[in-house]
Amino acid sequence: LDKSCGLVHAEIIAENVVAHYKMKRVTLIIFFGLITHLFYGQQKTVNLEDYVRQALSDHKSKKYNSAIEKYSRILKLDTTDEIRRQVLIKRGLAYNSIKRFDLSILDFTNSIKLDSTDLASFVDRGLAFYFNKEYNKAEIDFKFVIEKDTNERMSENSRYWLSKIEFKRGNYNQAIIYCNQLIKKNKKDAEFYFLRGSANSNLLNYKIAITDYDSAIKINPNYIEALTNRGVAKINILTSKGILKPKKRQTKSACKDLKKAYELGDKANTNDLIFIYCK
Repeated sequence: LDKSCGLVHAEIIAENVVAHYKMKRVTLIIFFGLITHLFYGQQKTVNLEDYVRQALSDHKSKKYNSAIEKYSRILKLDTTDEIRRQVLIKRGLAYNSIKRFDLSILDFTNSIKLDSTDLASFVDRGLAFYFNKEYNKAEIDFKFVIEKDTNERMSENSRYWLSKIEFKRGNYNQAIIYCNQLIKKNKKDAEFYFLRGSANSNLLNYKIAITDYDSAIKINPNYIEALTNRGVAKINILTSKGILKPKKRQTKSACKDLKKAYELGDKANTNDLIFIYCK
């Protein structure tokens, strides 16, 4: 396992965490009670509540195309600006789920036009830009949220994704700066340590990276990606010193991490490493 192999592995693992983090940090949920309240007093020629109920049900069931069709039908009706804004947000999230990021961006942009104080919409649009690989535009949205500094959770969200953008660009030192800011505010999120560890691995700072993975695993003992990366970093320390065929006692700690990650389900990334270094 040479340096480049170790680095590529670390970057792949770091990217795998995106989907999980995105799911964990959904920025806005429309509550049916709110919509029902907003519908009060609307003309009953069209039952808007039924439309919304059906759309939300499809969305929850992951029938995104069907939900989008119903959201689009609602947007053609004569509704208040607030109803329109909420439906645009939900349709934007549905478009995100089917990877139509261009349409998602358009919906979030239109929702922002209706209420530019809703920072969650800037975060959502930033995410759509990110997954559409428009990193410069995503950066603008996330930095806007941080500059406003009116919502701690949204600012944390934005710093996290800014660190991911810098990771994508290969600016690992800048990614670490964002991770430091995140950890200073929140020392209990394993992902922040994991991402900083991945950045340090790519800078060949393996010992520092291992310390970060230690922190992530302390918070979450079954953090598969952190276990795999820590094992890789431990081996990289040996190979970077020219020890291409380390002895069993030298790889004991690394193998313990790799085997646990394997047992937890990361067979694809650990199988060859275990065969080479732990048999």
